[in-house]
Amino acid sequence: MIYKQGDFTPQLKKEIREKEQELKKLLETVLNEFQNVKSVRMKLEGSYDQDGEDPFQPGYCSSISLGLIDETDELIDLHTIKIWECERTLLGMPVSKNILGSKVTGELMDESAKKLKEEMREFVEDHMKE
Repeated sequence: MIYKQGDFTPQLKKEIREKEQELKKLLETVLNEFQNVKSVRMKLEGSYDQDGEDPFQPGYCSSISLGLIDETDELIDLHTIKIWECERTLLGMPVSKNILGSKVTGELMDESAKKLKEEMREFVEDHMKE
């Protein structure tokens, strides 16, 4: 869901933080679930990533990533899910400077935790079959 700068409220900031915490826990759950599945060919790693401190400042981005790594520590595949991203745009194109007419918007993913857990499981299981 996309939010305009006028929609940036303390309630939205709280919702963003809660979603980030929920997905951190979800990532740990999925990693623990597949931790016992020992594969000689690959291992599973995951991380929560955050750029910036204030969710309402352009450049802030939070996401979770699942990566599959082979026995030589080469990345096989990476699946990234953005939780929240705030950016400044001008005519729909991202810009880094505050140019007259530019707007600050944020996008919060609106998928349920259940659907995301299913998506992450499918990502891992698809590669385990190969």
